Amino acid sequence: MRYRLLLLVFMLASMTFPLQAEPRLIAGEAPLFCYMQRDKVRGVACDLLREMAQRVGYSGELELMPFKRALYETRHTQDALMVPVTRTSERDPDYQWLAEILQEEFLLAALRGSQVDISNFGAARKLNIGVLIGGASAQIIKDQRLLHVQGVYTEELNVRKLAAGRIDAWLGSWNVMRQAQRDIGYPDDALRRGAVAARVRIYLAGSPGLGPLEAAKWLTAFKSMQDDGVYARILERYRYQQPPEQ
Repeated sequence: MRYRLLLLVFMLASMTFPLQAEPRLIAGEAPLFCYMQRDKVRGVACDLLREMAQRVGYSGELELMPFKRALYETRHTQDALMVPVTRTSERDPDYQWLAEILQEEFLLAALRGSQVDISNFGAARKLNIGVLIGGASAQIIKDQRLLHVQGVYTEELNVRKLAAGRIDAWLGSWNVMRQAQRDIGYPDDALRRGAVAARVRIYLAGSPGLGPLEAAKWLTAFKSMQDDGVYARILERYRYQQPPEQ
């Protein structure tokens, strides 16, 4: 009997139990929010995710990829987390919405010293407006029936065109526009805010199969960042401006 008991103990001690795999951390490429800089993934959303990862003891790396692919990989991976994801009615059933990490506004902007009327989209239909080709502003252009639109492939070109007077106003993400100003040496406070087309909520999203215990761990890490001031310091690092309270 004693021999059988010792044998059972030995067998149990010899067994190896699989460890819980860590989730994939996926970053969708987006100016200011997640991007590659000198072989390191940077950006306000990715820095927030990296800080959460440090607090939960995560040992892996952030995977940066084109935004549409990031959405696909997150949705089709058992355990995955992704930033930055805007919550929409179309995406709502496909992900777990763990924490709202940022808010942003898409709006009209003009040079602070200019006299152009950007207070409403009716007045803006008379203006030459710069937009980023393929960006989220495309739907706004359609919805607001903007007539004189000039598309470019980088926001830095909109900075230069606005400064040169080749466009009257600029439509885009407020914080991305401010970052584009800084990137080429223009002051971000030279911009004047105008009519707001949309306010979006940006999330840390989880894959459909992410377990509740894993999700709770990351949510706890995010709340602790807010409580101890690290969240605010990361936003300040990027001079990120949350929209005014409504």
